[in-house]
Amino acid sequence: MHTGETGKRNLSAEIRTALFACLLLVVAFLSAPAQAQSQSKGDASIRLEYQFIHTDVFYDDAFLVGDYWTTDSHIGLLSGDYAFSDKWSMYAALPYVQKRFVPDPNDPYGGDPHNPNDPWWIDFVPPDKRFIDDGDYHGGFQDLSVGVRYVALEGPLTVTPYIGYGWPTDNYPFYAKAAIGTRLWNIPVGVDLMYIPYFSDWYFRGNVAYVFSEQPLDVNVDYWLGSLKAGYWFSPRFSVNGFMLFKYLRNGYVLPWSFTDDPTYGNYPVDF
Repeated sequence: MHTGETGKRNLSAEIRTALFACLLLVVAFLSAPAQAQSQSKGDASIRLEYQFIHTDVFYDDAFLVGDYWTTDSHIGLLSGDYAFSDKWSMYAALPYVQKRFVPDPNDPYGGDPHNPNDPWWIDFVPPDKRFIDDGDYHGGFQDLSVGVRYVALEGPLTVTPYIGYGWPTDNYPFYAKAAIGTRLWNIPVGVDLMYIPYFSDWYFRGNVAYVFSEQPLDVNVDYWLGSLKAGYWFSPRFSVNGFMLFKYLRNGYVLPWSFTDDPTYGNYPVDF
């Protein structure tokens, strides 16, 4: 029983990390430069997008948890681009995020060791003392992204390298499961590929970038970010697509092995 309780208590740190990664991955994908088949000087576009994200499953090498600690996120993304030549263009994106943490309904405190009112509270000073995992929505504008891109190849296959810069627009809380981001600047350097077969309504797109990130506590958290998409145009104004995202953190933690040799978290909180 003791092992199960300590394992339960420690899941919040891992879930917080996983949710950060999930949220940032989706926002980063939405914020990537929009890719057209061709462009001319003076072309411009603006987009307003909405996305709802619900998370309810977490797993590591020792645990699989479903419907335990969940979050709901509403994201509104304003983005646009402008071509100042036939080859060069610039883009910008700004997401507005509202997010809430939904505690475990079977636990009167939610089982959250990051809540100082919780009996399982870990006695340490967190890096951000603002408590927002109270079940209500919290949020605001997240990170502004700007960048430039260059059309290196046009045709059925369009190849567009790009470089960007993103930084937090506000001093928002980052230490919580309901946090809207990590509050770190980043510099993505990548390439966007789009293939549209001749005389076809299908299109295929790939994007890969290496993201240089600000180092929290002098820890290198640079990562690879990529996406694959396939879509079909039913009409000039309506298309449907499916996409797959991936993120690889070069120096990421492996849970629980990066913290302890005991996969059941039996020596918590000493090793954490």
